[in-house]
Amino acid sequence: MRTTAFSLCLLAAVAAPAAAADSFPAAGLAGLRLDSEAAFAGIYGSTLPVILVEQLGDNAEFFSVRMEAVKGRLEIKAALKPEKKKEYEERLRRHNSFLLGLFSKDSKAPETGFRIQLPGGRDAEVTLRDGNIEISGLRGKVAARSDTGSISISRVTGAVEAAARTGKLEVSDIEGPVALEGGTSSVSAERVAGDARVKTGTGSIGVKAIGGGADLAANTGSIRIDGVSGPLKAVSGTGSIKGETASAKVEARTNTGSIALSGLTGGAAADCGTGSVTLAWDKAPAGGAAEASADTGSISLSFPSDARLRADLSSGTGSVRSEFENFQGEGVFKVTAKAGTGSVKLVKTRN
Repeated sequence: MRTTAFSLCLLAAVAAPAAAADSFPAAGLAGLRLDSEAAFAGIYGSTLPVILVEQLGDNAEFFSVRMEAVKGRLEIKAALKPEKKKEYEERLRRHNSFLLGLFSKDSKAPETGFRIQLPGGRDAEVTLRDGNIEISGLRGKVAARSDTGSISISRVTGAVEAAARTGKLEVSDIEGPVALEGGTSSVSAERVAGDARVKTGTGSIGVKAIGGGADLAANTGSIRIDGVSGPLKAVSGTGSIKGETASAKVEARTNTGSIALSGLTGGAAADCGTGSVTLAWDKAPAGGAAEASADTGSISLSFPSDARLRADLSSGTGSVRSEFENFQGEGVFKVTAKAGTGSVKLVKTRN
């Protein structure tokens, strides 16, 4: 391993062989900022007193790399060498064509990127133009962005912000809030201790075991929910919203697609343009209200048999049925359901 001398005014050009690594004393550095055109960035938690930066494979051949301390952070910039641009892109093209079966002989893609070990208590900010990002085991804030690659973030203690325009975005085991933005691929968040804010363009959203609230928005993708403890808001332009949540407050809306949520414990509002609405409560709510509407589709609401409800149900052309007696007074949960062309039913939970 090669150790590079370090000071707060460090400015070094790096052209390391594949096996070499640069070592920077972590004292005085609050975090890492990586801005790269290479194909991969891996940032991993470490107990070492130094930041280790390893360049992978052909990185030094194709990229000009600069490392320097900027305002208390180690900043790394990797830009494709102009004289190598044509060769690099041609090798990538041939490799991708081989994967598609257009070439009978393998054309190896350049191996480029960074593998970095970052001590705890330091933030990481990573931006890749065309590559995949993998981050794991960090203690500090994380911000990651990839224009055309995927992002995987796991086992982080701290807030996470990430955006992937065309690749998958996956986060898991996060001790803090997350803010995620996807483009054309799926976005998933699992086992998040804080709030989750997720939005996509044409990709789907999946969340599981969210300790806080969730604010989910998909333009044309579906939304899948498997456990949200705090308030839930889910909106999809064209796509279904389905799953289970223990939220005491739920808001779900879709223009084209069904809504099906179970495990409810309190107030809820569900609005569907074209599609059905199915809501199920695990326990009788002590108070509050539920509203459900569907322009073209049926509505089904189910509660435990001991629920005290006051219902206002209606349908333009469909049937209306309730298995509950209408209650008045305090401690009553108000239910309003209105369908344009579908049936409306209020039923007791079937065990």
